[in-house]
Amino acid sequence: MRKLQPVPGIPALRIMGSTVVVADLHVGLEGEMADRGVDVARAERQMLQELASLASLEQRLIILGDLRHRIGYTRKSTLPEFMSTLLDYFETVDIVPGNHDSLISRAMPHRIRVHSMGGFAEEGMGFIHGHAWPSAAVMSAGTLLMGHLHPAVAFRDSLGNLYIEKCWLRAPFRKRDPTGRYSSLPAEVVVLPAFNPLLTGTPVNRGSGDMGPVFSEGLVLKNRGRIYLLDGTYLGTVSMNLLESAA
Repeated sequence: MRKLQPVPGIPALRIMGSTVVVADLHVGLEGEMADRGVDVARAERQMLQELASLASLEQRLIILGDLRHRIGYTRKSTLPEFMSTLLDYFETVDIVPGNHDSLISRAMPHRIRVHSMGGFAEEGMGFIHGHAWPSAAVMSAGTLLMGHLHPAVAFRDSLGNLYIEKCWLRAPFRKRDPTGRYSSLPAEVVVLPAFNPLLTGTPVNRGSGDMGPVFSEGLVLKNRGRIYLLDGTYLGTVSMNLLESAA
């Protein structure tokens, strides 16, 4: 299996020697916020700049879903232009559609490869967004890479103030599938932080939101998952960092 390496300070993962993997770009969020009168930094430009810098390391890009922010939003889409720009940097771009990406292939340049929502597998790794059940082939891989959760970690200081930072979550699967759906499971899942800089995320150590079937159906031992900050700092397991849900 090829070596995985998080990019320091950026919510992106390198598969050494071939590929950059990101998740949850939510292109269009910046425009929606601006239309509501919220002055935000140019998130899409920042994402393109960071992806361009990563293209100097690897020539293939895999996007694990929620490329688009909102289905049916009426503001003129910047997505086709965004994706065409990516093709100036990467030789190959793959997308596994997320829950925000219905009919996404209609907005893609022809060189973009759009997979099914069940994901795809290659060379011992499975790739999904995380909102839908993965295919059997994906779950036969040794390592599962996914997005969707927007993982973050919450900290509370001595005055009771709460701080939230993006994080990586790396958690083991059970030995057997409790649902009986799959004959085999990966050894672990690596959950990527949201790539969009306007999205912090949902704390994995403070309750649960929409976690998708892999987590919500108990295939993954979440509390044994290891938490890493974007700078590589290891914080221990989820169970070591649990906070009460109440403020």
